[in-house]
Amino acid sequence: GKKDKKQDLNTVELIESDIEEWAEKVKTIGQADDDYAGSNTLSAPASGAGASSASDSSSPVRPFTPQVDKSSPSSPGSAANVQPAERPPPSSHAEAVASKVLSEITKLKTAADPAVMQVSMPLLRDVVSLSITAAFFGVLFTYVGLPSTAGFLCGGMLIGPSCFDVVKEVSSIQTFSQFGGIFLLFEQGLSYSIEYSRREGGGSDPLRPGSSSPPPSDGLSGLLQRHPRFAGLYLFVALASLAAFILTVLGSTQSLTELLIVSASLALTSSTAVSESLHCAHLRESPWGRAALRLVATQDLIMMPLLALPDALHSLSAQPAAAADGGGWKGEPETDAHEGGHGLWRRLGIILVFMRVSSWGGRRLVSVVARSENSELFTLSIVAYALTMATFTEEVELSLESGALFAGIVLLSSPHAAAVLASIAPVTSVFGGMYLTSLGMIISPYYVAGKSVEIVVCMVAVGGAKCALAADCLWRLGNSRRSSLALATSMSQISEGSLVLLAKAQRLGYVSRSTYLLIIPVCCVLLSVSPLSERVMRGLAKGKEGASNASSVSPSGGDFSEEKKE
Repeated sequence: GKKDKKQDLNTVELIESDIEEWAEKVKTIGQADDDYAGSNTLSAPASGAGASSASDSSSPVRPFTPQVDKSSPSSPGSAANVQPAERPPPSSHAEAVASKVLSEITKLKTAADPAVMQVSMPLLRDVVSLSITAAFFGVLFTYVGLPSTAGFLCGGMLIGPSCFDVVKEVSSIQTFSQFGGIFLLFEQGLSYSIEYSRREGGGSDPLRPGSSSPPPSDGLSGLLQRHPRFAGLYLFVALASLAAFILTVLGSTQSLTELLIVSASLALTSSTAVSESLHCAHLRESPWGRAALRLVATQDLIMMPLLALPDALHSLSAQPAAAADGGGWKGEPETDAHEGGHGLWRRLGIILVFMRVSSWGGRRLVSVVARSENSELFTLSIVAYALTMATFTEEVELSLESGALFAGIVLLSSPHAAAVLASIAPVTSVFGGMYLTSLGMIISPYYVAGKSVEIVVCMVAVGGAKCALAADCLWRLGNSRRSSLALATSMSQISEGSLVLLAKAQRLGYVSRSTYLLIIPVCCVLLSVSPLSERVMRGLAKGKEGASNASSVSPSGGDFSEEKKE
């Protein structure tokens, strides 16, 4: 009660004025304990008016329950059966109460003093535990040849409340880790911007067949070859449609909204995992590597409206509920609907204006900050820019994640996009690892052990379907079947952004908890086995190198030299 009163009024004077009252209560309690300890027998309560007056008195002494000796043959009401309750000595009890009261008063006075720097040691210890866990398991998994993302998730599972329960302030840690989610998505948006700028300035499109390839065929293959920009969209729609069909047949979803969100989440592919696999296989700068990166970069662009979908649905559903509960003018439903429609259009107008202004001002802000030639100030300004964009989108009832992704995408034509990515990379590594570790804290190892068969079946189904559809898409773009299948193995996993989308949808009630808990370990396992695709693509790189040496062709035509040989 004292804490609530202090938080509501936020005044030290109120607390200081209650010190005397508390001191009097402490003295009264001590005196009552002295009187209680001095009496050897318990007198029976008075009857009649004396009893009523005694019960009406506001004595600060806490009531106690007499202990009855049931083994005694005496009657239940006799004084021999009633034993005094065991209590500590009067002096020690009064001193303990007085010490506790004074310590609470000191805490409240210190917390209300703005001149005293406040430090929450439990939260600090949890942050240290989280960072140590992320660093240890990230290094361990990288050392054995597995991605660091899987190490972060597994480490979080071990220190989470379902396992060793190392972290105590779970809600505070999850709030603190949201910085990592913002910076991870901001980096993904920057990666798309850099890849888009490279395509626009590089001349030929990496997805379009070169001059040595046969002319585009008819049908879907010809359409994708003539319009390669739609290849990533085609792959996403195909994956989401297949996932929706399988979920409908199995009856795993309970509503149409859950079906759409879950199928879209399964269709997303981690661009970070694909980029790392191509880099380790020395194919990132090859035409094959650029083709794969182009496909997943398009999915990063699709991710922005998906991340805003749960919050938008929640906001739209809240308006009719508020009108039904009498939130608007009573007796005027048409006025409520009219006001709700105006609110929706007003919000859409704010979003469009924000997107336009941020697209214009983001590039100019980065250009101005880059002139300072101070790397520390440049990094700080970029961090402030990303957090501001994410916070504004949350204020207009979209999501932090969509704003962070959009903050990176708006730097499409900025010449400083690569410098921004290089400056934000250390910040993303620190907070991103903590964020993924905090996501792992919600995984229960006992649940994973009990659902191991279902997890393996889902992993094989999702990974196999994504690999087959990605290989078909790459083959329709003019690549050989062998190279298409090798590249598709790196795309048979689920994006980290899917975890963010599903977590937000589950929190708002659009995805069931059972579905959410099942997809999390599936995503973790698929990310863990993604390095296996490096070995397959390394063989492709060796074949490309041998074919290039044999035919003595330029790098621009190396994409189709192997197909001619085959």
